[in-house]
Amino acid sequence: MDFLDRAPRPTTLRGVWARASRSRRRTLALAATVGLGVASIGVVGLARGDDLVAEHTQLERLDVSGARSGELWGATRTLGEAWLDTPVTLLIGTDATERTRRELGARVDLDATLAELDASAGGTISLHRGVDVERLRAAVVSLRGAHDRSPTMPGVDEEGRAVPAEEGRVIPAREAEQALEAALARGDVVITVPTRTLPVPEAPTLSLAQATYTHVLASRTTRYSMLEDQWGRMRNIVVSASALDGAILAPGETLSFNRVVGARTIERGYRPADEVVDGRLVEGIGGGVCQVAATLHAAAFQAGLDVLEHHAHTRGSRYIELGLDAAVSWPSTDLVVRNPFTFPVRVRAHTARGELTVSLLGAAEAPEVTFETEILERIHHGTEVRAEGDEREDDEGVDGLVVRRERVVTVRGVSRHEVRILRYPAVDSLGAGAVAAEGVSP
Repeated sequence: MDFLDRAPRPTTLRGVWARASRSRRRTLALAATVGLGVASIGVVGLARGDDLVAEHTQLERLDVSGARSGELWGATRTLGEAWLDTPVTLLIGTDATERTRRELGARVDLDATLAELDASAGGTISLHRGVDVERLRAAVVSLRGAHDRSPTMPGVDEEGRAVPAEEGRVIPAREAEQALEAALARGDVVITVPTRTLPVPEAPTLSLAQATYTHVLASRTTRYSMLEDQWGRMRNIVVSASALDGAILAPGETLSFNRVVGARTIERGYRPADEVVDGRLVEGIGGGVCQVAATLHAAAFQAGLDVLEHHAHTRGSRYIELGLDAAVSWPSTDLVVRNPFTFPVRVRAHTARGELTVSLLGAAEAPEVTFETEILERIHHGTEVRAEGDEREDDEGVDGLVVRRERVVTVRGVSRHEVRILRYPAVDSLGAGAVAAEGVSP
């Protein structure tokens, strides 16, 4: 199929113009002028809405029986290019920005458009439009990078003036993709991009005057590589563990991993490192932070803390048991635990010689906690052959799993049972002749 979606060919308009007669040149110029922002075109003109029909009756009734197919193809392509290059205003909260339809991933199917032209024997036809999903997703990623903002705590500026707290804002990727795709289908030139408000976080309590921490409720240790090529990941683990160390949960208080650790940025000491996104290893700022979250989750899980928000990774992790891994991503994917005890709980996190240890301390012994996991289903992965030019690295792939996890917390002879189903999606092997591998990734 012949799609219009990339940058237009520089010779197209010139070629169409050169082949056109004087009257047809006037028609093309007028069509290109009124074509911006509307969805329907005639063979050499536009006709959408009663106003355009009334104003351009001559164009709609233009006899095209003698027109050559090359001229019709060129005119249709020219008008399609004009539609794709129309600037669209995007309203993002209080911000406004512009992108062309082409930049948002829109495309025009020339073959289908011309097929309808042939079937109708002239007259008014509609551009057959679609969306390149990958380019649309890339556009949303770009918008999020430019317009997402973290909430800020109240404080003072460099001159000592009070700075009020400010809510943050995030563009939910899936909702934004759906809204943009629907708006492109309608031909909108003003699009409201959905956003979500991020509330101002409560400052974590760092000290309680009368608290004592004489008992270890739970402690978990995971290992990480200290090899030179893993330096970025190691640094990210150290930085995030340092931010977590010392956090205190008063009785009934919650701890949000993202709130305590904060945004993973270069300015805050984080570095590029491999991280898992949709089951694939990609480079990102802060790769390795999920290991700190998983180690905290395991300690909290074994100490009997309430787990209010937890997201399993998209594939198992070699540094921790299946079912205890945790995925976090600033600012939307979080790990949140709550202190159910009558005494404060203190988090200690430290790193040394390739080991990360997270301990939870309190004034009394922890309840008795037991847990077990059971694999309910294994989903065999397929094989994806990498196309020419695809720069992704080979991947052996991993089978998907459906896991049942049960925890029993016993306090003074009273037991509480918790059951959760965790789903790890299958990840296809990638690369020519990639060898299938089963189970959890190494």
